Amino acid sequence: MCCARRVISLAIVLILSGLFIIQLSLAARYIFRPEDNSVSIDQRDPNVNFVYEGGILVASEQNENARFVIHFDLDGWVPDADSITQADLYLYHYRGGNYTDSYTIDVYSLTSAFNESTATWNFPWTAPGGDYDSSIGNSAGVPEEWDNWVSWDVTEILKNRWGNVVNCGFLFKDPVEDTPPPDGPYVRFHSQRKDSLPYLEVKSTYLSGDANRDGQADLADVIYIANYLLKGGSSPVPRQAADVNCDAYVNLSDVIYLANYKLKGGDPPC
Repeated sequence: MCCARRVISLAIVLILSGLFIIQLSLAARYIFRPEDNSVSIDQRDPNVNFVYEGGILVASEQNENARFVIHFDLDGWVPDADSITQADLYLYHYRGGNYTDSYTIDVYSLTSAFNESTATWNFPWTAPGGDYDSSIGNSAGVPEEWDNWVSWDVTEILKNRWGNVVNCGFLFKDPVEDTPPPDGPYVRFHSQRKDSLPYLEVKSTYLSGDANRDGQADLADVIYIANYLLKGGSSPVPRQAADVNCDAYVNLSDVIYLANYKLKGGDPPC
């Protein structure tokens, strides 16, 4: 009986101790826009830049294929790849033809950077049609009907090819290409209309109070948040991680709250 009581007491102590050291992993959602950096590249006119076209195009026709490239400004965000739980790239489909039901389009990460004002089928790539990593990609079906959002799951691309995505962007293409004449399939997506711009949605987990993203909430984070607020230091990653009192703001009250938690046994980050 005495031994059993000791075991139960030890279990209670461990559970209570755990309440003070375990912090919840929370979820953050980010929306990124392409910052006007997208353009079609067309095999029919391999040296022509199509930045002033009304949209971005994928098409398949023998020796007349079209692809497009797009880059999102991730605003210096550098997540831990393991923290990314889902990433989806959305495009608004406004025109298409020469296919039934749906048209499959592939997406890959680029391995060369581009400028939308100068990019063509031949430039600036080492291989015509764009330099991309074909080892990790994904596909989505674009419906025959127009005027709808289409999304591609790019989670694995972001987790495994983060550098490519940040520095270069994405390439979209027909998975087969070179459809025999007379007319191959094509789809167009908005790239300039403000109400239907492409966007990248990324969901990731974070630890409340871990503003510097080192895996723990400690005094280094108190200093990090204070430097951010008072000296223009780097922003917390994500910003929500610094809102330790959950009042929807990041300010000096969060610095005081986190310092009290670490130094005086105050309430833990929410």
